[in-house]
Amino acid sequence: MPDAAVSRMAVRVARGAGLWRRRMGLLALVATILASVWLGSCGPSQGPPRGSQGTVVARAVARAVRPGLTPKPTFTPRPTRTPTPTHTPVPTATPTHRPSETATPTDTPAPTDTLRPTDTLAPTLTDTPVPTPTSTPVPSATPVPTEEPTAPIPSAAEVRISHIHCDGEKGSSEPDEYCEIVNQGGAPVNLKGWRLNAGNPGQDFFFPDFTLGPGQTCRVYTNEHHPESGGLSFGRGSAIWANKGDCGYLYDASGGEVAKRCYGDKG
Repeated sequence: MPDAAVSRMAVRVARGAGLWRRRMGLLALVATILASVWLGSCGPSQGPPRGSQGTVVARAVARAVRPGLTPKPTFTPRPTRTPTPTHTPVPTATPTHRPSETATPTDTPAPTDTLRPTDTLAPTLTDTPVPTPTSTPVPSATPVPTEEPTAPIPSAAEVRISHIHCDGEKGSSEPDEYCEIVNQGGAPVNLKGWRLNAGNPGQDFFFPDFTLGPGQTCRVYTNEHHPESGGLSFGRGSAIWANKGDCGYLYDASGGEVAKRCYGDKG
């Protein structure tokens, strides 16, 4: 039920209760007047006779107009509000794709008859002289030159540092230290202008005009000369190879590094 209808009903109930109270007040006034008239007719010393009809009427009127007996208006329960239904969207129609009409194939025209070739006249045979065969000389075979074997070109990359003897046995200057170099290739290598470095700047040995044959080794000592191993020496008065660890570097005449070998804590 809407709120406006409930409000109108409450107003009507209040008006009815007010009308009821006014009527009851009027009845009470009438009862009071009747009681006064009754008492006046009986005299001041005489009350109404007990059990008389006037007494009964007065008591009935008094009970009727008693304030506590006024009926109270009953409460009408307020109806619950009905929820408004939500709007359900109507699904839209999905358009369907109609396939296009297939074109009707046109009639293929029938091929026309082709003209037949006319007969040609056969040629007449004539006698042709037969040529006499002649002999053609056969060219002689050209001899193929044989390739002469060439000597292998020595490769600097085949020269290695095979061993470094760092702990000499001849005093603190250790002149018997040495670095051993080997040619692992199949051709001799000339080491002229090559350089052997002992790990620090200035510790260099430059090779003279010295050829190292295939599989041959040579030694470069710190301060000794041994002809059986090439007779090469740094000519230093103190040890140059550190016992804890060091590196040896071999460079060719152009300055390119050819080999490197490290040992100990540098290995």
